[in-house]
Amino acid sequence: MSEVYVDCDGTLLDDRTDILFRSKVIEMGMEAALDWYHNNCPDDLELNIAIWLRLVQYKAEGYKLSLWTNRGPNQIWNTIINLQRWGICDMFDSFVFGNGQKTNIKIKEAIVLDNEYDNIKNAVNGEYIPTFTI
Repeated sequence: MSEVYVDCDGTLLDDRTDILFRSKVIEMGMEAALDWYHNNCPDDLELNIAIWLRLVQYKAEGYKLSLWTNRGPNQIWNTIINLQRWGICDMFDSFVFGNGQKTNIKIKEAIVLDNEYDNIKNAVNGEYIPTFTI
């Protein structure tokens, strides 16, 4: 096992994006919420220092790091802005955009860190991380 997948919203960064998106889905429906989200993703998300320190340690031990998000690929720029605020974008070897389908992606032979049980149930080495809120 030489790779770590870490969830973005609610695990590595605070959960305000998830909270806003869920409320917009209820308010305006999925498609309109996705359009809203693409243009209005918060750019001031807080970093979960405890998870970041774990990632620094994994990286020092030679693990490849993948950002594992339910965001869609059209949100790559929002994601980069969120990570660059903390200067951590370059620590990732890859980005996996689940596009709302993370529960269907099976991750084997890797460590998976996520704040949602449904996203780690298909992982051989999934670890539930309590939701990071501010």
